[in-house]
Amino acid sequence: MKTISTLRMKKFHMLLKENITAIVLLAHGSSDPNWKNPFIKLTKEALQKNNFRKISLAFFELEKPSLEDVISQLHIEGEKNIFVFPVLLANGYHLKIDLPRRLADLREKYPDLEFATGPALIEQVSVRNSISDVIKELSFS
Repeated sequence: MKTISTLRMKKFHMLLKENITAIVLLAHGSSDPNWKNPFIKLTKEALQKNNFRKISLAFFELEKPSLEDVISQLHIEGEKNIFVFPVLLANGYHLKIDLPRRLADLREKYPDLEFATGPALIEQVSVRNSISDVIKELSFS
């Protein structure tokens, strides 16, 4: 996946702090109707805990709404800065190939929007630490 420049990422951090960026949590999707429930809960909790103005949930496939549907709605609502946070554990096809292609198409369709993306969850030290803690907890319980 194309990495975002440090300068651009600093800009998005500032925009997030100023609460003028819409956040899209982007999960994989599943044909199991109950699969999305933890992601719906995560979206609500992230909104409450962080006091963000706008967080939406989208899916790569097998579930609605799609990333394109959410971006279209955010554009209609007048959003200009959108931070796409993939809720995927590792960098695979969707993050290396699919997401960059889809964002390129969205940039072409909505040239007035600015996008940034976050890394896979496993790239976050706190996520790796949490997983290690859970493994330790389950191993000794």
